[in-house]
Amino acid sequence: MEPGWPQSVLDAATGHVPQIRSQRCGDVPRRRVGIRCIGALAGALLFIALLLVLPLPAAAAADAPCTSPVLYTVAHQDDTLLFQSPALLADITSNRCVRTVFLTAGDNGEGESYWGAREAGVEAAYAQMAGVADDWTSSTLAADGHEIEIETLAGAPGISLVFMRLPDGGYPNGDGSDTYGNTSLKLLWESGNPLEGEAGVSSLTAVDGSATYDYQGLIDTLASMIRAFAPTTIATQDYTESFLGSDHPDHVATAYFTREAQR
Repeated sequence: MEPGWPQSVLDAATGHVPQIRSQRCGDVPRRRVGIRCIGALAGALLFIALLLVLPLPAAAAADAPCTSPVLYTVAHQDDTLLFQSPALLADITSNRCVRTVFLTAGDNGEGESYWGAREAGVEAAYAQMAGVADDWTSSTLAADGHEIEIETLAGAPGISLVFMRLPDGGYPNGDGSDTYGNTSLKLLWESGNPLEGEAGVSSLTAVDGSATYDYQGLIDTLASMIRAFAPTTIATQDYTESFLGSDHPDHVATAYFTREAQR
């Protein structure tokens, strides 16, 4: 990356990188909202190249309100940058209303200094794509009785990031860390979809203690966010994958929960 790129962006892009693999698109769009599975190594490389060599346009927010809302739901702070690009860059620079929900804290079993830096990194990356200052307004988003952290980009208020801060499951097993009670999205999914010998966990608490979800509660919370934002497109991770595959279990579980919430 070129000199002067914020260190926080470098931290976000390199702090938690599972095996990079092509992500497939599964079912045809349902109801009026199409679920989009996008990604792959080629897209990530092209995205990075575009950021490095092309000047990004000035923010359009002052000229016109954003349009055609698109909702991204991913597990970790770097997932949209690595696996859902350059579509993400295209959505931002075409003045779409872009909201990204990060389900996990991307904590790697570490404390707030670690996952907080990753949040700061992805904020810097989105501001860079929007061509505005890295200045965000913090507030809370009410969804199914939960108050969830949301950051809105001051210079382009059509761009927002939602941090649910659920425990990172870890790669490759997805069973969580001792720090946060060995809980994870995969284990919560298994509580509602039990496999032989896999009991799962009955609930999952955010690493900052802000909220606790059971299986149906997480689905209902995501569904509430979908209804409130009313996206024309939902971009999520690979819901055709299984936990026995090579993708990160947090990616797979995020896709599963998103798909259930959108039904």
